[in-house]
Amino acid sequence: MVEELDITDLRVHFIADYLIKSLRLRADKWAKMIQIEEQNRTILDFCEKPQPTLLVFHVNPAGNLIVGTSFPSSLKSKACFFDKKSPEPIQRESKEKVAAALNFGDLSNAALEQLQIYVNDVVRPLLTTPQNREEWPEVVVTDLQKHVSDLQSQLQVVTSLVKGKILLPYPKYSGSTATNGTLYANGQSRTNETPQTSSRKYAIDFNYCNYLLINFCFSAETIDLKLVHAVESVVIEWSHQIREVLKKDSAQPLLDGLDPLPSIEIEFWKSKRSNLESISEQLNDPRVTKMGELLSKSNSSYYPSFLQIHNDVRHALDEAQDIDTHLRPLASHFESIETTDFMEAKHLFKPMFHIIGLLYDNCLHYATASRIVVLLQEICNLIMKQASEHLEPMELFKGEVDEALMKIDDTFDTLKEFIDEYEIIRTKMSTKWDFSPKLVFAKWDIFMTRMNRIKDLFSTANTFLKLEKVEIGGVKGRALSAEILQIYEEFKAQFEKFNNKTYNPLDPKNTAFLNDAEEFQEGIDDLDRRIGRIANQAFADCNGLEAMYKLIHIFGLLLERPMIHHDFEKNYPIILEQVEREMDDAKQIYDEQMDIQQEQGSIQLDRNMPKVAGSLMWAEELKQRYTQPMEQFRAVDNEITQTSDAKRVEGKYNELNELVDRFIEELYKEWATNVSEASKFNLNQHLITRNPKSQLIQLNFHPQLETVLREVRYLEIKDRKDIPQAALDIYKENDTFLSFINNLNYTITSYNKIRETIAEVEYPLIEQQLQAIDQQLSDAENKLTWSTSGKFC
Repeated sequence: MVEELDITDLRVHFIADYLIKSLRLRADKWAKMIQIEEQNRTILDFCEKPQPTLLVFHVNPAGNLIVGTSFPSSLKSKACFFDKKSPEPIQRESKEKVAAALNFGDLSNAALEQLQIYVNDVVRPLLTTPQNREEWPEVVVTDLQKHVSDLQSQLQVVTSLVKGKILLPYPKYSGSTATNGTLYANGQSRTNETPQTSSRKYAIDFNYCNYLLINFCFSAETIDLKLVHAVESVVIEWSHQIREVLKKDSAQPLLDGLDPLPSIEIEFWKSKRSNLESISEQLNDPRVTKMGELLSKSNSSYYPSFLQIHNDVRHALDEAQDIDTHLRPLASHFESIETTDFMEAKHLFKPMFHIIGLLYDNCLHYATASRIVVLLQEICNLIMKQASEHLEPMELFKGEVDEALMKIDDTFDTLKEFIDEYEIIRTKMSTKWDFSPKLVFAKWDIFMTRMNRIKDLFSTANTFLKLEKVEIGGVKGRALSAEILQIYEEFKAQFEKFNNKTYNPLDPKNTAFLNDAEEFQEGIDDLDRRIGRIANQAFADCNGLEAMYKLIHIFGLLLERPMIHHDFEKNYPIILEQVEREMDDAKQIYDEQMDIQQEQGSIQLDRNMPKVAGSLMWAEELKQRYTQPMEQFRAVDNEITQTSDAKRVEGKYNELNELVDRFIEELYKEWATNVSEASKFNLNQHLITRNPKSQLIQLNFHPQLETVLREVRYLEIKDRKDIPQAALDIYKENDTFLSFINNLNYTITSYNKIRETIAEVEYPLIEQQLQAIDQQLSDAENKLTWSTSGKFC
């Protein structure tokens, strides 16, 4: 209670007491509020100064009491206000004087409902009570009653609309004898004759009207004209009210230039179904049935309108129920797309479009182009919204260019998947969907144009930022590299301007981005011209094909930019000429070697190379010489690779390639055919031979075997898979042969030295030892061969 607070100021005590009681607050809420200097000062200024003249207290969502000097735009809970009757300080003499100086009261958080209660419980009784209007003329009474009833009716309708419901007002009727008339069943009328029930005066009362409609029996002789008029008036009002509901179209947000999502479509038909079901239930009320009977018996001209209202509502309800029932399965698909990461949403498009196809085939009222186009447009809005949120366009220019470009490419992949699935379902629907795709993708095309513009910007940035690492060689390389670095710095400064922009580049209504992009492109065009000039100068400084290809590789995608490509285009024929010269030089070398082979039986080989391996190595080196330039030329992304000159060079390459391949094949085939027989013969030779005259011995390892070992060694280095098995078998014993050859050479050298250096008089002294040695060597001379060398000891 307020007594718990130590408040000495009577004015503040009065305000706190009212607040605590009205808002049912604990005293500590007030204490906590006035601890805030700003709010405490506001209350004291209200009491002691002419301004402010208004205080409004309410509890915020955090549960704290706060004060303001103006009415809040919205309230979540009840509020209290204190308003000075005059802009002057409030006297603190007594509570009564404080209260007299203020207008104060409570503010409901539901202002419309509060107004409705006020009109029903205060205004209407005041104006309709007989004691309050005894001296008023009848016309004033009638006019006031009409206005109060209209106000009640409007409040009732508006309140129901705010709550999402449609409430049909009932007739406003008063049984005043002064205004009643009687209508015969045959349509003739007379005045001043009223039914028995009209002998009293009645205020406008809905309950009384309901009583009449339910219990009043329409006489075959007379009908109350005023009641007929009241019913006709309400039929007109119903007609307008229901027409507002029926004419609502789910396409209206699109027509208004908004970007509604498909969930809006589902919610629209759900709401429309609910409203029409409510209206239908009200139209089927017994009181409304009585109203129709009254209009019918009175031959009212509004009776057809009354029937038309019933028919329109019934048809509209059938449509809304049908559409709402078939649309609901799509809600979960749309929700999944909204809640799933955009990159992972590709698999959601196919089932969604499948359900849309079923919707079109099975929902009679939705199987029209106008309906399905609206839904598809809203789905496009959803996909564009998700893509935009994934890209974060406001932050896109502030990150790394390569990461942003990767994100853009991923987004394009998902967007393409969406379009592909749409095309699949459109193909399946065939002629059923005969509307133009432009009706669906008008905004989509604008969005994709923006997406492509952004991608072009980042692709350009990704290309130009690579200039930082470009180093050009040659005589002019240092100066040209410095120019390239200067261009890089200028581009970086231009691109970084986008970092400071606060607009959304994907917003189609935003033209500032297009203006900035246009200005950026003008700067890029100038840089392209400068790069084209530098590239031409660097190319002219190249001293061969390898340098030319390296230059093209260094500039990379920059050479594909239109302006640079136009300036650099003249250099590609020069490259083709160089390639053709390489082909001609290689062909000349081949012809010269073939002439040497024809004269000498073998081509000119490198020193110490065996014939076959050396010839194969020469052929591979020659092939590499003319193949590498040709492969690099093929990799050049330029239309010159498809010209007649390029095809002529390609023909020379193929011809030379066939010649070299044939040379390799014939050479190897001849060697592989003869190596087995020749090796077998040489392996069967004895290990050593002796000169009968000088008695000297020598190694009998045929040079052909040595050649085979060397050939196989080089062929294995080249990783040949078709080496003859006989040659491989010999090569397996290579280490053994080398060991035996070394040992035998040492033995032969020592033996021959004794034979050559011994004097005739010394011979008898070692004759027996020599005979013993000759006996041991006789096996190597007459029995052991190289094929049995493993048994030699």
